[in-house]
This record gives sequence, structure tokens and C-alpha cells, in this order.
Amino acid sequence: MRSDYPSEARGRRFFFLAALVSAFGIATWIAVADPLSGNESVETTLAVASK
Repeated sequence: MRSDYPSEARGRRFFFLAALVSAFGIATWIAVADPLSGNESVETTLAVASK
């Protein structure tokens, strides 16, 4: 198929590479930032609104 449609094969490869990089970036951000930890600091909207 790559020999029949070389530009489509390059486009598909770019799409999968971009999706892989995005998934890796999101997974890294979740691991580092830990957004679901429930740590409520004084700067969060919930902490300010509850005062």
C-alpha cells in the first residue's frame, strides 16, 4: 500500500507519531503534576470560595 499511496502513508505515520507524543505528554503531566490528588492549596478556587 505504501508504494501505491506514498503521501497517505506519510500522513498516517505523522498522525500516529503525533498521537503517541501527545499521549506520552499527557501521561507525563498526570504523573508529575498529580492533578487528581485532591490537594487543596490556598490558591485554588475552592479554597478561596469556601472562606
